[in-house]
Amino acid sequence: MMFHMSTENEIIKRVRKKWRGTRMKDTYKWGDPEKYNEGLGDYKKILNEYLLPNIQDKIVIDLGCGPGKWTKYMEEAKLVYAIDIVLEFRRDLKAENIQFVHSEDGKTFPTIPDNSVDYVFCIDSLVRSSKDIIESYAKEIQRVLKEDGMMCIHLPCTTKKLSREKGFTKLNTYQIEQMFPECYIDTKTLEHGVLVCMNIPNTI
Repeated sequence: MMFHMSTENEIIKRVRKKWRGTRMKDTYKWGDPEKYNEGLGDYKKILNEYLLPNIQDKIVIDLGCGPGKWTKYMEEAKLVYAIDIVLEFRRDLKAENIQFVHSEDGKTFPTIPDNSVDYVFCIDSLVRSSKDIIESYAKEIQRVLKEDGMMCIHLPCTTKKLSREKGFTKLNTYQIEQMFPECYIDTKTLEHGVLVCMNIPNTI
């Protein structure tokens, strides 16, 4: 499916109208997806280049969804597994294509079938998770992704000054490459970490 700027703008307009009044303000302390956020990075680029053009009619995971700051933009997906350890967020996610998945142990999502997901997305949710938890999620992502599946996840990284200053989990690029051997690391889009990506067109 060809993705045009007009399509992107229409999606954003619908999202703003539909989600007006929901409890989203607190999550924007971690950045507005429609803007460049000083001290965080280019969330608008993530939204418009990494996410929206790649999820039409796809099965998507939003890992660490919270009350839906990014999930709300996924209306073009066929199905969204909105995963979080906080069961309360289930009441915030009411769109027909969203299925809330409670990660009870905070490191797996066993109810999602193997080789069934087209895209795994995760921004800001793993920066303070332990290395063991991130490794566990890495294995789960590899389990559920289809062979040509896409991925965009934000991880802490010691090469980024703000990641160190904020006290995020200490991961270096070598450790990240060991967890995600087939991925590439985008060190430019975010200021407080890196994006670990796979099979996303036009982003290398």
